[in-house]
Amino acid sequence: MRIGAPSSSEQVPASLVSASFFPLLGITPLLGRFFSPAEDAPPAGVPVVVLSEELWRRRFGADRGIIGRTVPIDGASYTVVGVAPAGFTGAARLVGDHWATNAGAAWLELALRLRTDATLAQGAAYATQVLRAMPERPAWSDPAIRAVLHPIRGVRNVDGTLTREARVAGWLGGVAVVVLLVACANVTNLLLARALQRRRDAAVRIALGGSRARFIAQACGEGAVMALVASGAALVLARLSMGALHTLLLPDLPPPAALDGVRAVVAMLVVGMGLGAGIGLAAALRSFGGDVAHELRGGAARPRASVRAQRWLIVGQTTLSTLLLVGAGLFLRSARRARAAELGFDPAHVLVVTTESTTERSPTALGSDLGFERVQHLPGVVAASRSMTVPFSARIAMRVHTPDRDSLPASAGNGPIGNYVSPSYFHVLGIAVREGRPFSTDDRRGAPSVVIVNETMARTLWPGRSAIGECLIIERVSGCATVVGVVADVRQHAIDERAPMQLYLPFAQRPPIVGPGRVLLGGAPGGGARGPPPPPALAAIDPSATYVGLEPLDDVVAQERRPWRLGALLFGIFAGLALVVASVGTYSVLAQEAASRQRELGVRLALGARPVDVLSLVVRDGLRLAGAGVALGLGAATLLAPHLAGLLFHTSPRDAAVYAGVALVLLGAAAAASLLPARRAAGIDPVVSMRAE
Repeated sequence: MRIGAPSSSEQVPASLVSASFFPLLGITPLLGRFFSPAEDAPPAGVPVVVLSEELWRRRFGADRGIIGRTVPIDGASYTVVGVAPAGFTGAARLVGDHWATNAGAAWLELALRLRTDATLAQGAAYATQVLRAMPERPAWSDPAIRAVLHPIRGVRNVDGTLTREARVAGWLGGVAVVVLLVACANVTNLLLARALQRRRDAAVRIALGGSRARFIAQACGEGAVMALVASGAALVLARLSMGALHTLLLPDLPPPAALDGVRAVVAMLVVGMGLGAGIGLAAALRSFGGDVAHELRGGAARPRASVRAQRWLIVGQTTLSTLLLVGAGLFLRSARRARAAELGFDPAHVLVVTTESTTERSPTALGSDLGFERVQHLPGVVAASRSMTVPFSARIAMRVHTPDRDSLPASAGNGPIGNYVSPSYFHVLGIAVREGRPFSTDDRRGAPSVVIVNETMARTLWPGRSAIGECLIIERVSGCATVVGVVADVRQHAIDERAPMQLYLPFAQRPPIVGPGRVLLGGAPGGGARGPPPPPALAAIDPSATYVGLEPLDDVVAQERRPWRLGALLFGIFAGLALVVASVGTYSVLAQEAASRQRELGVRLALGARPVDVLSLVVRDGLRLAGAGVALGLGAATLLAPHLAGLLFHTSPRDAAVYAGVALVLLGAAAAASLLPARRAAGIDPVVSMRAE
């Protein structure tokens, strides 16, 4: 719905609700009140509206004096009676910016609260019984009619399967946990290395009467303080970057809740400190086994258990990083294939014109004959077309059959779906005509009925022969509509759908009950020197227009591609972080091992080993650790692949190229992380190293 004056209006999501809507959900207004029963009384109710908190702040500047004022909505005046609490977006799956009462709505969804001892199945059975007994709707007594109940904002579809949003949220939550585990493993390695370097100091303290518990408590405290500082920095970074990430990734969705709630901040700090203290405790216990005499005698060898622990932590980090990189690679390939997917039309340089008018059928409306004629001559318009709908928007289902059959074969996408289009529609959208001809100006009202079908419909209804000249009997079309053309399949509802049966009818032959439809504007690549016509130029054609908006068809298609683009981006960010952390961990462990093996390496060099031999020894050690982690990670990715398949676009979850690329990247990163410790080890002076011992 449009809110605001015509010169500054904007389109916002809206919900038409009854007076019991807010009490049913247990919502308390942030400002003012909600609807009263008198305002929701038939036949038309009272024009009152409740604003969402986000719209109240953004458009009205959080003005507390908004209560009692009127605002224009779709050309009518509504009185603001309340503001909903922050974060409340309604019971529908679509976000609402304002709620209005409307006792005459034909399409309704009922919200109800079940008793604590009632199940969804029992509620659905009772609702179905009530539905079939409604005297106002005798057709609903059909036994095939039934009511379906589902939780508000539930994580499952009606058929019991997880929604796409729930699956994506689950995977992203799992990815965040994996990154946390990689970071914990890396910090454990670093603290373990620090504790190993302080073994002799700890032994001296204990020998002089110091408490071993105090030594362990010191390690736990250091870990907790380090985690506290890191958690605070992460909160600040998240707060600063949240707005930018939301604008970049999800600009058309409501902003997320702020990270300033006391419970959220305290929970993050407590979890961080707990993890830090636990990691410090584990490092302290692993690094010092309690053999004070051995340490005081100058025992330099590191405990084997600690060495094994550090190595296994490196393998674990690499394993988890492999999983994340495989996910990022799969989503990246999906995003590329979604972008290159054959849509059947070219959305580039096409604008969809959206209008709102105070007059339902204005003679100068942009979709009317007169208005459309004027639109075609505006500067920047190369071609224009009219249609009732466009791809990835509302679909028009049509009842169709042929003279020799009463029903059509089953089709993907609940087809056939139809559209009324002008002759230039196929040219503006770049839809290829495979056979026959497009519509012409001769296909007007009063002329013989004609129809154009897509390849799927032609192949389904007339296999093995040409569809040109065949007859289709279509609802609201008198007589037999003759097929005059066959066009390419068009993705109408989703990029990953199978093309349904589609048919196109001449816009000039549309029934009287069909409105003026939409206008599509085709411009030159890059917009040309003058660019597309501005909304004021379009509004000047129709004085009754209260709003005129332009939406690039490319933006509509981009929203359909967004799940794979977001998956690639977020998986890539998390995988990149994990790769950096794992590389740092590999470097730290190998550097410490090289330092602890200084005498051994010095002896090797003194006995004739070349520096390149020492360098390759250290690098091979790093590659062995990385290789073990990569092997385990690829095996785990193979086992988890079936769970990821439903989120990918035309990409196998076991894509060999992705797996091979991830292995090369990780092994290359391990080699790079091993190179600096290896060069230091290769540069050891044998004499100095043995004297030091």
